[in-house]
Amino acid sequence: MCLFTVVLYYTVKKQWLLQVIFGLFLSFTKEPAILIYGMLCIGVVLNEALFEDEGSVVVRIKNQFIRARNYAFLSVAFLWVLTVALIGFWGGEGGFQIDGAYIAEKLKVLCILNFGWVFTAIIVCGGSVLLVRRKMRVEKKGWMLPLLLGGMSYILFNCFFKTINHPRYVSIVPVFLYILAVYLLVQLLWKEHCRLLTGILSVLAALMLISSFCTIDPLSKRVFRTFPIGSSVMISTGIDSDSAPGDAVIYNKEVLWLERALCDAMEGAIEAENTINFPALNNGYYYFNGFVGVARAGHVGYSEYLHCTQYWNGRADRREMLPSERNESFDVYEVTNVQALETLFEKVEFDQAAYFYLEFGGEEIADAIKARYRVVQEQEFHYRGWVVYEIVFEGVAE
Repeated sequence: MCLFTVVLYYTVKKQWLLQVIFGLFLSFTKEPAILIYGMLCIGVVLNEALFEDEGSVVVRIKNQFIRARNYAFLSVAFLWVLTVALIGFWGGEGGFQIDGAYIAEKLKVLCILNFGWVFTAIIVCGGSVLLVRRKMRVEKKGWMLPLLLGGMSYILFNCFFKTINHPRYVSIVPVFLYILAVYLLVQLLWKEHCRLLTGILSVLAALMLISSFCTIDPLSKRVFRTFPIGSSVMISTGIDSDSAPGDAVIYNKEVLWLERALCDAMEGAIEAENTINFPALNNGYYYFNGFVGVARAGHVGYSEYLHCTQYWNGRADRREMLPSERNESFDVYEVTNVQALETLFEKVEFDQAAYFYLEFGGEEIADAIKARYRVVQEQEFHYRGWVVYEIVFEGVAE
């Protein structure tokens, strides 16, 4: 997202060496990024050939062949193709197909999520007004055609390449919407309504800043599935109605606060040397505990529970992924249901165990623990809207 802005900036300034360098970096951030950069460069060539160069059509075409900059554009494509030939394509799931339901869900993420609907409305309404007034002409802005080609090609690609509907897959689109919306607002209001323009831009900037840290968009909460996390909710863009939250809730920094609440909850259990247990949300070991590889119960090598070793940094009161001199190791067990918990306890001896869960995940196991084991303690840990619940219980069923 940031690199796209930098590439567009150097395109506007016509500083082609820096544009190509950052375009090369952009192209390798994610596979579709080469499409954005390629269409942006095509937009540069078309804009010059159609609106800036003079002479006949043949002369304008010849001018493009003698410009060294265009061969630098092609070198990025060559390096990308060479790299793909050597290491292969992305190994995830997906493919081109026309699926109306998927397109609708993708457009929701592209045009609605986190006040995207505000910018989409500004673009549609503002663009219509300027077109009616005949005050918007692409050729007057050398960056407009490259921006439109790059942005629209990426949107179309995301609509027709069906894959997992994660917000981070389309992180460049908000930049595209912001730039177009702000440009149209300036065109409409700059001369006659400067104070109104300043006020609107200030409100939009404040909304975007707040939305980077917490979920406040009322429309997004209505059109997307939500998960209660405590005193707030998280939005999920996942298409499957029964899917647990994972990457589908990564659309701002709010999801990161869970780790802080969880570490606060785990600190006492680590000191007491209690056995740590997490729920496997939707039978997936990844969702609650991102420190293990993606796996589902029933896959080869996995059973109804998963055991992994993690590392606790006592100085910072947090868990870490890798061992070091300052860390101590501890065991974590993720269970799919209470039967899996009982199977685990038949194999692992312990005096007390701590089970951590969330409001939207793991409650059934928590209720079963309360019914079958002697509960020593129950606690809640709060951090920026997130609530992590802990049950400490003895390992002998009543």
